[in-house]
Amino acid sequence: MYKTLLASAAILAAAPAFAGGTAPAPAPAPAPVIVTPTSVGVDWSGPYIGLQYDMIDGSAVVGGGFDGDAFGLFGGYRHDFGRFVLGGEIDYMVGSLDFAVPPFNVDVDGLLRVGIEAGYDAGRTLIYGTLGYVDLDLNIGGISIGDDGFFYGIGIDYLVTDNITLGAEILRHEFSNFAGVAGSNLDVTTFGINIAYRF
Repeated sequence: MYKTLLASAAILAAAPAFAGGTAPAPAPAPAPVIVTPTSVGVDWSGPYIGLQYDMIDGSAVVGGGFDGDAFGLFGGYRHDFGRFVLGGEIDYMVGSLDFAVPPFNVDVDGLLRVGIEAGYDAGRTLIYGTLGYVDLDLNIGGISIGDDGFFYGIGIDYLVTDNITLGAEILRHEFSNFAGVAGSNLDVTTFGINIAYRF
């Protein structure tokens, strides 16, 4: 009788396992959540001022080809619309030009540029095109002459820190009938490098 009771208890204990088949597999562990860092965009909006140096190359009806250099100040304001940046800038520079035939030197008493810029925001790099008004005043042996024209070109700025940028640009300046002399066209190309502080 005692053995029969033990056997019955063993059968009852084993019954749930046989009734449910194999034991259910443990639930899989939840997949780890991978957090991707969000890149912080660069906002090119705001005013800025800076220093610029230009290497000059050009040609004129009188005096032929010439080269030279100039340096000065510039300032402007930009507004960043996302990927599109729009702005305006004023430059003022002084320098000198060396003409080849006959050899003589000309002082650049003033080179004033007022232009607009439209650019592409590539993060810490800004690539832009520019065009505008230019006024050039020269001093030839104590005689001052000057005229105005237009300029256009391209440039690139790189954000070194939150406030400091380094840049370069190539600009073409065109003057028709310079100093009021018919047919005296003056073409000037500048390659400039600059450093600026953003506020």
